[in-house]
Amino acid sequence: MSFELSDPARNAVESRLRMPSALRGGPGARRARPPANLEPEAEPFMAGGLIAGLRRDMAGEACGLVQEVVSIVFDVPLAEIRRANRCQSRICDARHVAMYLANTTFGISLSRVARAFGRERTTVAHAVRRVEDKRDDQSFDARLERLEALLAAIGRAIEVGRTGRAAVGGGR
Repeated sequence: MSFELSDPARNAVESRLRMPSALRGGPGARRARPPANLEPEAEPFMAGGLIAGLRRDMAGEACGLVQEVVSIVFDVPLAEIRRANRCQSRICDARHVAMYLANTTFGISLSRVARAFGRERTTVAHAVRRVEDKRDDQSFDARLERLEALLAAIGRAIEVGRTGRAAVGGGR
């Protein structure tokens, strides 16, 4: 499936990909010890969880990335997605999609997604169920598939930047 981004969306995603080298594991990253805090729920790259061995400190960064991408695609201000209280339906929907994608695409546990979004685990579980129910709508499902493909591509780019090599594994 090919995925086209508008120029503003492409620029926003590209600027996000230029994250600090310490986060990507590039030059200047701390390598004194191997990462000991591997997330037990994470599965190998593209076999469920997107980034192999997603470290605890990277779960929040991955959630932030998902929030930014969803903010661009749904045309909802990032501050509204990160807002602590309830708000308009379209903002809530965008937040729910971001929670769903963080959980399903990156394989981040519901508890860690909840922490990153400042919510309870049960709230994230509710959001995931709502999005799964909405996937019966073909247009919504197509939009979500495009978002998943975009985030998978970004995840692969981050993985290459972090390890210096492409991960092996098949897509959906």
